[in-house]
Amino acid sequence: MKNERDKLVKVLDELMNFCFSLDMNDLKIDFNINDSQGVINIEGPCKSAPIDKLQSLEDALNDTRQPEFEEYYWPLIGGDHGYPEIELLGTFIDEGKVVFKDKYLKIYIVRKI
Repeated sequence: MKNERDKLVKVLDELMNFCFSLDMNDLKIDFNINDSQGVINIEGPCKSAPIDKLQSLEDALNDTRQPEFEEYYWPLIGGDHGYPEIELLGTFIDEGKVVFKDKYLKIYIVRKI
């Protein structure tokens, strides 16, 4: 369970960095892990968000999870390298959703254990 929690913490770190890159400074974060899955909700006011960047994020979050790549890619996640790391998140999670409405951004992810 600790290993799964550590992976979700790194995913959360990448999502927070993504939000900070959009100048979001007031984030609400819900983090929950149990025996079957981990869930992260992160949301907050966002004055403007490039739709293409949000679409790329949602596409990445809904890419097919690839457990066989986790050990290889895992060291690349969590660094301060910029946006490309966010595109790797799909290999670590099972489901993701991005909603931007009325200058408010919501990101939801699920990782099955």
